Parts: sequence; structure tokens; C-alpha cells
Amino acid sequence: MNTRKLVIEGIALVALALLVLPFALADSYQLTCLKAGETIDLPTLCNPAMEPRTGPINLCVHYLDNGKICPTSINVCNSLGLSCTSGTNTTHDLSFPNMTIFSPANNGVYTKKSVLLDLDPTEKSDVDFIDNNNERVGWKQVCNGCTRYSKERNFNEGPNNLTFRVRDQAGNTAFFDVFFYIDSKVPKIKSAEPKKGFASGDFRVLFQEGNPESLILKYGSLETGNREKELDIEDECVNTGTDNYECNTNVDLSDFDGEQISYNFALEDVAGNLKENPIQNLDVDYSSPIINNVTYRVEGKNVILVIDVTEPYLNSVTYLDNNEQNGKEKNLCKSLTGGLCQKKVSLKDGDHDLTIFVKDMGGNVVNDSIQFFTDSKDPKIKKTMPEKGLTSGLFYLEFQEENPENLTLTYGNLDDGFRSFDVMFNDINTCGNNGKGDWKCSIDIRSMVDDFNDQFISYFFTLEDKGEHLVNSKEKILKVDTEMPEIVNINSTVNGLSAEVSVLINETNVDEVIYMNLDDIKPTERKLCSKLINGICKGKVKLNSGSNTINVQVVDLAGNSVSENTEILA
Repeated sequence: MNTRKLVIEGIALVALALLVLPFALADSYQLTCLKAGETIDLPTLCNPAMEPRTGPINLCVHYLDNGKICPTSINVCNSLGLSCTSGTNTTHDLSFPNMTIFSPANNGVYTKKSVLLDLDPTEKSDVDFIDNNNERVGWKQVCNGCTRYSKERNFNEGPNNLTFRVRDQAGNTAFFDVFFYIDSKVPKIKSAEPKKGFASGDFRVLFQEGNPESLILKYGSLETGNREKELDIEDECVNTGTDNYECNTNVDLSDFDGEQISYNFALEDVAGNLKENPIQNLDVDYSSPIINNVTYRVEGKNVILVIDVTEPYLNSVTYLDNNEQNGKEKNLCKSLTGGLCQKKVSLKDGDHDLTIFVKDMGGNVVNDSIQFFTDSKDPKIKKTMPEKGLTSGLFYLEFQEENPENLTLTYGNLDDGFRSFDVMFNDINTCGNNGKGDWKCSIDIRSMVDDFNDQFISYFFTLEDKGEHLVNSKEKILKVDTEMPEIVNINSTVNGLSAEVSVLINETNVDEVIYMNLDDIKPTERKLCSKLINGICKGKVKLNSGSNTINVQVVDLAGNSVSENTEILA
């Protein structure tokens, strides 16, 4: 029994204090009136065979010549007209009542809400109780002035933590605790998995029970035998609310591989209620699938996947594109043809990192990964230069492609053969792009076309992307001119802050002649002339007061150029 709490209520008096009446003559009578809690000790005063009498009660007592004080008929005192006096040789009851709780048993577990309440107070008392788990309900009466109580009463499902209050006729009060448990509900196994098909060793069960005591997985086969595993409810189960549990466990089924097993769960609560779910039969597939090989073929944005698998009990073949934001696993095959899963999938252009998953009926999963690039758009060459005329080996190209792989310039003629030059499009000094696939490239192969000087050549560009798409630019014919123009002399005639400048040039294919006054605050190129007359270019040059350094540059139609400085004083 739990700790008892004893509390005295009432007036605190010295235990067993004796209250003696004033002197009374022998062989006389007195009407003694006992109050509640007062006792007259008749075994001592009169006869040991008598029992003490406890108030409230009126007694007529006879004072005998031998000194004894014995009770007599109340009518004697009435006939003498005696009135009540304080008790003679009485005591006050200051002792605590005691009580034996036969039922419910402390720490007992009951399977019904109706429980026998069997109480035995040591004296006539008022008894009530309170449920400490629900103190707001307050005290409930059991009995008044009882010396024994035995009757069934309904209590709450779950833990009951009761305190009994026992108050005797003198007001002395004692408290007694008892704890017991009621579990009247039978456990309920709601579902168990796997439900059908194959088992790999992973099992799952859902059950409802407020007070689970044990959960056992029973499994086995006729060939290998039967086994049991008791689950650790604290570690392997999760309470999902309202006494619902989800449990996951794993057992080694390696020696059952290829056999059929039967299994079920046995759930017992603290009250000993036992529940087992129906037995289920499963084939055991313990061995994991084997991925022998994964191949692929890219066709634009489509990819043909071929997965070679060894697995007699295939569940699925799926893939996940790890380069896809918020990517989801997608199906490829539910069955194999000749041990192969072959499927065409459509993907966005770009890099791809695919994880291939193969899962069998027992839940075993293996994976492999492949990486590749898809590009469904052909490259586009937008512009090439020179368009016609002459070239010194300078070429210009504009193209559109987000994923260029190779760029080649092919040039030459039938007489001396054709040659190729790989353009470094990833060199910012050669090609630059705007980040959206638009490229501009300047290619200088002047040192490579000397062998074709004064000959006609054809040229074109070949562009290949990462998707292996090829495109060629339109073939164009040019004459090669690698010889530099020659400035023979420069003459000038000054007129104030300007000068007439004439430049004698040895070049039949002059494109333009430009000049720059290097003594200007901001030197700027200006045209001197765009054609020659009898090999001479004439034009006006602006001057500053004082000395002027004039840079003259001659550019021919092939792009060859030469420059020279001349000093002019204004």
C-alpha cells in the first residue's frame, strides 16, 4: 500500500486525558451524559468482561459500596430526577481511525471498469475518496458511519490514483492511498506489411493500444523453421497520437531466400489482453538485383536507355535526373525483355546526371549512374567576313550556339591543297560571347596563308556543338594579299593651323589612308583620303600651334597596313 497520510482534525487535547467528576457518595446514582468521542471505561470501573461505552450516550451509573461504578437501568436515574453531568472516568477519543483496503489491490491491473471496492475501517467512520488524476471532480462519498464497505464501482480507463479519507465519530481523520490500473480494451492490430508478394526482411505494423506491454513478430517456414523477434516498442515504434503506434523492424531472412514464409504479430497489453493479426504468407526475395550494364544513345533531346539487369522478381526500373531542380523519380520499366529494360526518354537540353534504380519485389534496391549531354538545337552561323575581294589572313565570324564544342576554319585551293585551323572559341582574345549563346570571333592566320599569296582561295567555317550537330558556313572565294603597303615619302605645305599633306604610296589596292595628330589633347583617327591619284594620297591635316607629330597609316583592301610619323611645325 502507498504512503498513508494521517491528519487530525478537531481540538488538540492530551491523549487519553481523564475527566473525573466531583466526589460522589457510595451507593448513589448519577446520570452520566457522554458526548461524541467520550468513552467510559467500564472494564476498569465495573467488570473486566464489559466493553467500554462511547458517546454520544446517556448512562445511569451506580456507585457501589465496594467502590465500583457500574451501569444500571436509565429508569433509576429518571425516577430520581437526576440531570446530566459530565462523564465519570471518561476519556476523549484522539486516536486516528485505521482502514484495511482489501480491493482494489495496490498496483493491481484490472480488465473491467467495474472494480470491487472492499474497505474495512477499524471503527465507525465516514469514508469518501478523490481521484488525484482528476482533482477538479472533488471528493466522492463511499459511505457514512460504516464499519465495512464492499461493493463494485466504476472507475476510469487507465491509471487510477485514489486517496481515501476516513473520519471517525470524534472527527479524527486519516488518509489512505491506492494506485491501480484499468485496461478493459483489447489491443487492435490495424495493419501489417508486407501484405502480399515478397519479403526482404523489412516489416511494418500499425496498432492501437494505450498500454502496450509486448509486441512479437512471428515468422518462419516449414523448411527452415519458425522464429520470433520481440520488438523494442520504445525504439522501434512511434506513437502517432490517440494511442496509435507505427512500428518498423527488420529480420535476417537470408536463409529463407527462395522459400515461402508465414508471419504475423502478437500484441499484449499490461492487463494481459492478447491480440494477433491473421497469418500472412510471403515469398522471400532476399537477394538484391544485379545491374550488369547501362548504355545510352543521345538523339537530340531524346535519350535511349538500355539497362541490363539480372533479377527474377523485378518490381521496377526508375531514374532520377540529379541535375533537374526538384527532380522526381520516374518510371522506366515494370518488366524485362530478355533481361533488358529499354526506354526512350525526353530531356531538356544540357548536362544530365542520371541515377538508375532497380527494385525487386522484396524491396531490395540497387543503383547505377550515367552522365551525358543533350542538345536538340543545331548551331547557327550568322556571318562570315571577308565577304569577297582580298584577304591577308584576317577572318571574322558570328555564330549562335549555347554549347559549342569545335570550330574549324578550312581554307585553300585545288592547286596547293586545303588546310584547316582549329579556332579556340574559348579564348577571349579570339572569341567572346554575351552569355546567351551569341559569339563573335576574330581569327588571324596571316602567317599561315603566305604560301597562297596572290592566289585565289576559298574558305568556310565548320561548327560542332556538344550534341554532335555540325553546320558549315557558306564557302567564299578571296584573293590572298599578304604584301604590306609601302609609304615612299610624305610632304606637307603649312597654311596657318592646317597643312596640305601628300603621301606617295606603293600599293595598288589601297582601302584608306588615315592620320592622327599625336599632339592633340585627345588624339583621334581621321581620314586623309580614300583613293590615290597617280599613287599619291592628298588631304588636309589640322595643326596645333608649334610642333605637330602626325601619324599616317595606309590600309589596303586585304587588311594589310603600315604607318609612319612626320613632323610639321605651325
